[in-house]
Amino acid sequence: IFTRILDKADINFTVILQLKGNPTMKQHQSIDAHLATELARHSDEGLILVLHIMHKGMFSHNVSRYSGEFEITSNDILIINSMKKLSDIKKHILSTAKTWSENDIHRFLIDINQQGLNVNKFNFSIVKGNERMKNFFNSNLIVGRYGNNSDGIKSNYAKLVYRILCCNLDFSENDFNHLVQEYSRIHTEFPDHFKNKDREFYIWLKGYLDEKETYDSQHYTPTTADDYKVVINSIFDSLYFKDPDIHYAARKKVMNAWGQKKYRAEGKVKKQRYYALSNKTLELLDDLCISLGKSETDVLTSLINEHYTKQCLDINGNRKFG
Repeated sequence: IFTRILDKADINFTVILQLKGNPTMKQHQSIDAHLATELARHSDEGLILVLHIMHKGMFSHNVSRYSGEFEITSNDILIINSMKKLSDIKKHILSTAKTWSENDIHRFLIDINQQGLNVNKFNFSIVKGNERMKNFFNSNLIVGRYGNNSDGIKSNYAKLVYRILCCNLDFSENDFNHLVQEYSRIHTEFPDHFKNKDREFYIWLKGYLDEKETYDSQHYTPTTADDYKVVINSIFDSLYFKDPDIHYAARKKVMNAWGQKKYRAEGKVKKQRYYALSNKTLELLDDLCISLGKSETDVLTSLINEHYTKQCLDINGNRKFG
């Protein structure tokens, strides 16, 4: 028997390895206790990484590395989706370890230690309660070949944590903070990408975007009417993050499409007329459309009605001219 001390930041525990003979019941209970103590040290987010390490160990002897990676990700997703809450992962790991030999548990503890877990460097609490920010992170994280399979994780938060801790080893604290800052900047400029719109608008817009592959909206699955507003803002957060010009053009296109829909719904027949407007005037019209959240037709109609009321109607609302 020999003793190996594993030291890591705030971890210092003794692992006793039995080299010959079978472990006694007392020894096995002792190593089980070591595992339980180790798991108790980890946050809910850290348990996702520990689960991934466990599956990596189980498939470490797979002949095909790529096949093994696919199996690891698939098993991770299967377990994460079966948990009611992330803390339940600890119970699953302890239950799985009951079928292992003492040496298997020792190896698992060593694997955890060698990974140098430093989950606390990411301030997940900033993101956890903010659905729109979670969507922003998930849309803009680089996840690599097998990280794309993480789309199968049902929980938006668990998906985000998994992608950061298990799919991108190069993702740093600075990368995390950069995404937080970029989201905050966009949210400050656009608390809502479309002002003063009701639920009907957001539900319609989700269907409209789903028909256009360029918006990558199909993987969002809102379940309540209020979810639609969050989803639409999330889609346009990422558009603005990637290219403000595309974001501007997309909003303008959406407002024109919405204006056409409303006019058709109201049974209004529009006569097509063409006016020669300068480039400067067209730019001002575009800015008004974005600022007011209206189509070009709606803005022009509103301006004409406003000036007609002021110039052509008297105090009683009657026409000044015959």
